[in-house]
Amino acid sequence: MRSNGANVGSLTGLIQQLIVYQPFGYSRYSAGKNKKRERERERERERESDVRCFPPPSSCQVVIAIPTLNEAETIEAVLRKLSLERQNVPGLEIVVVDGGSLDRTISIVERVSAEFPFVHIVQNPKRIQSAAINVVARAWAGNANVLVRCDAHSVYPEKYVARLLETMHQTEADSVVVPMDSVGRNCVQKAVAWVSDTPVGSGGAGHRGGLPSQCYGGKDLS
Repeated sequence: MRSNGANVGSLTGLIQQLIVYQPFGYSRYSAGKNKKRERERERERERESDVRCFPPPSSCQVVIAIPTLNEAETIEAVLRKLSLERQNVPGLEIVVVDGGSLDRTISIVERVSAEFPFVHIVQNPKRIQSAAINVVARAWAGNANVLVRCDAHSVYPEKYVARLLETMHQTEADSVVVPMDSVGRNCVQKAVAWVSDTPVGSGGAGHRGGLPSQCYGGKDLS
């Protein structure tokens, strides 16, 4: 009986411990949940009160990064078209990041740079395009608040950069992506352009839907 009594006593004691400590444990757990909820509410209040103040296009400091590699045929036209953006975006700088061109790309950019001091050329030892964008992002981090990535063999509409900035200003977006319309001059280029505008060629990317973008008014650029 003593043994049974001990077992009963132990069981009774365990029940008492559960009765005594369970509310405490539950209370501590509840307090933890309440603190977590409060932290979440505080973060939500901070997000609501954090009103972004993105400057209007005319006061933005913008750097355009253009990766190049043997783009002698098209780079001058691109630079001259983008240079017109300075009329609406006075704080605009254009940086050509060359990955080791063997044609006249560098000499053309240097000639255009002599005419437009806000056009620069730097080297990209890693050659690939992503590395070129990183070169500009690091070098201009303290001098620009917007980075625009452009291609050396593309055609851009009027006020392209200004429209991007206006969209950022109106929507408070961190990034703006535009539709891309692939075109070609010969049969091979047109075939590649057609494929790149399909899910097979672009993986279904939203900006490569194969439809004429509104920027060009649906015009055929081929």
